[in-house]
Amino acid sequence: MTMEIEKGWKEELPTALWAYRTAKSQATGASPFSLVSGIEFVIPIYLVRPAVKLAQIAGIPKEDTLEIMEEMRDNAASHNRLYQANMKARHEGQVKERKFQVGQLVWKAAPHVRGVAGAVKHKFSPKWERPYIVEEAHATGHIG
Repeated sequence: MTMEIEKGWKEELPTALWAYRTAKSQATGASPFSLVSGIEFVIPIYLVRPAVKLAQIAGIPKEDTLEIMEEMRDNAASHNRLYQANMKARHEGQVKERKFQVGQLVWKAAPHVRGVAGAVKHKFSPKWERPYIVEEAHATGHIG
């Protein structure tokens, strides 16, 4: 059984790569293929014909097949809108609004926490630098 699985990956790899490269990402809304080439991927006709032929064999009229495909696309689009709305709500739920005032003590994140290039991080590195006093605060609440 293990030998069969180990030998079969060579035949399945092109199909898996094709599926990955042409599938749209939830995060970007685009496929890796379209990001690299600048155009959307078009499904080769030799892949579409068997599906249409199977529908004809099953006795499903071509118009019904197209309606089913359109309905599937609409369902996918509504699912994507729902997914995006959920992600937005989750993100906004985690963001805390903070308004700073002059004279307030604040901690500044250490360089390795802020993502400064070349910042050295050790196992026991502090995540914050010493407290700072706010000297200027804008109407929006951010520190100048």
